Amino acid sequence: MIKKVYCWIRDKDKQYFEKLNQLANTYSIQILNIREHRQEVGSTLYPIPSPKEYDGLLLTGGEDISREYQEQYSNIDGEDPSQIISPNSQRDKWEFALLEQTLNKGKPILCICRGIQLLNIFLGGSLSLNIPGHNEPKFYDQNLQELRVEKNATFQFQAVNSSHHQAIKRIAEGLSIEARAKYDGIIEQLRLKSYPFCIGVQYHPERDLVYYGPVFQAFFKALQKANGN
Repeated sequence: MIKKVYCWIRDKDKQYFEKLNQLANTYSIQILNIREHRQEVGSTLYPIPSPKEYDGLLLTGGEDISREYQEQYSNIDGEDPSQIISPNSQRDKWEFALLEQTLNKGKPILCICRGIQLLNIFLGGSLSLNIPGHNEPKFYDQNLQELRVEKNATFQFQAVNSSHHQAIKRIAEGLSIEARAKYDGIIEQLRLKSYPFCIGVQYHPERDLVYYGPVFQAFFKALQKANGN
């Protein structure tokens, strides 16, 4: 039986997720980009799939989360809102709604970059809206960002790639930090406690499927065990 994962993929990342989908297929898993499987339903361009239509959620990197949604679920904690660059409220609407539904059903979730930030906001945490040192060209696809990793961390990478100008500021209740950037303490990996499988990473595992193989193998195995409720 094919397991299905929904996600939103921006155009410039398609090359990475096409390769990831090829890997997923070997596990009998299909990754569906909602932007390529959308349907016109009334005024809703990107409908929320019903729980029976999918087995897990992949929250990918992309635009900054809009101020509207940050304040709806939490607040911006005195940050300068002018640092929110090119938000996409349509994407926010789809991802926040699907995240809520997926969490309620206990389905596996993997959150990448923007995804870890969205998870934190949804659960009541906040973001630092402009951080230095994590968006330099040399970090884009090279694993140079050294980490301090907790002993019980799900993944034990000593260094990762890095491509983001925002990061978690106040961590939401229920999340457990697994790794931080060594030089400034920025949260790079966490998990949702007391949940079957919900992992968030600030780095980009889709850019190196060999080095970050354990991330996707763990996600795929969790999907294989999912009951599809």
